[in-house]
Amino acid sequence: MSVRTLVRKIKRTARLWVRMQATVPVTKKPLGVRMGKGKGAIEYYACAVRPGQVVFEMDRVPRKVALSALDAVQPKFPCRLVFVEWS
Repeated sequence: MSVRTLVRKIKRTARLWVRMQATVPVTKKPLGVRMGKGKGAIEYYACAVRPGQVVFEMDRVPRKVALSALDAVQPKFPCRLVFVEWS
């Protein structure tokens, strides 16, 4: 969902790279099921984010548009995102 929000903000002229993929399956058993009988079904996929890790890269985007896209996607993340500019 965060990629969709970024694409809507930066429009089609810009390039967007997602630098991480959710590859760790998280399982959960349904409510009301007794203990035992194996592992539960996959509920969702997750990934570990280390401090300082680059999550998204954007190219051909004005600074103002990139900052507004970051502000739009920030509520979807449990951690704080920071804008890093390369020259």
